[in-house]
Amino acid sequence: MPFDTFYMELNDLKLLLQNPEHLKNVVKKLRLDTTQSEEIKGFISLYDHFHGNTSEIEKYLSETEKLFKSTSTSGKKYFVLLKYAAVFLIIFGIGSLLYFSYSGSNSKEKLEIAGLYEDPGIPIYMSEETKINWAELMFAIKEKTTQEAEKVWLKIEKSAAKNDTTLYYGGIVYRNLKDSKKANYYFQLNLKTESVFHDQSLYFIAIYTWENGQLKKARKLLMELINAENLDIREAVRKHLKNDFSSN
Repeated sequence: MPFDTFYMELNDLKLLLQNPEHLKNVVKKLRLDTTQSEEIKGFISLYDHFHGNTSEIEKYLSETEKLFKSTSTSGKKYFVLLKYAAVFLIIFGIGSLLYFSYSGSNSKEKLEIAGLYEDPGIPIYMSEETKINWAELMFAIKEKTTQEAEKVWLKIEKSAAKNDTTLYYGGIVYRNLKDSKKANYYFQLNLKTESVFHDQSLYFIAIYTWENGQLKKARKLLMELINAENLDIREAVRKHLKNDFSSN
């Protein structure tokens, strides 16, 4: 297949990043066709890697294209590959995408951290005075897509924007959506309230700091949680400090 024709097919998918619901339906149909090219399969792998988060996909492709354009190159053929940098990476598949995204970059790169604390959901001792349907949100987070969980959370946020539980689970929802900045924003807001989720919010703020390469600050925040009331947080923190910060 000619390169230009191939590019237009992928370019159509890139254009659909502006219409997440339409793209979701297109990707769903593409999955049913086992004869799809490796390039299209590569795009689907990229879509799955970011859990359908079109903002993260666009950001990733843009940053990767900049990376390739900044690389010293020669030859007409390679110039064409640089011109279509995003497509070039898709040809290589998700493995190369991850490589060029996370290797050899500056301190702002996000780290993959093992042994993270996982939120178990609303604890049984939560107040029964509220009329908010937390069960719907918990089900959406655990069983539905990250986008569906966001829809449910936004519905709750309209009626209880300042609720400490709303703020905390806003952080969880957006962390699951890979929108770490927005997640950190809600965790920070939660810390300003009298919340049973204080330890959890501080923990995820520390992880956000760690993921962005600010190791000293991250360690300091984790140290504040070494005797956290939440035992699961305490265990996760002590493992991080022992396995990842023992020499810092």
